[in-house]
Amino acid sequence: MRPPNKMHQEIVSAINIDVFHKQAPAHIKIMNARRNAKGGIMGITQQHATPETAKRYRDIIITAAKTLNTGVVDVEEHET
Repeated sequence: MRPPNKMHQEIVSAINIDVFHKQAPAHIKIMNARRNAKGGIMGITQQHATPETAKRYRDIIITAAKTLNTGVVDVEEHET
């Protein structure tokens, strides 16, 4: 198993700290994040955080993500 990428940890920390300070529910947390091939940030939420819940707090998440990438513009559900 590879050690976590420092930038990935910074993405997770930045979003989770901002969400915490804005007093969003505790289950709105990013568990893991990475950049895709196009540079977009992809995050995995906690088990009980549905895409609908994340979208309700999209402004907080986007603001936090913009501290690392000013190009972030939206929160989207990944369809598998």
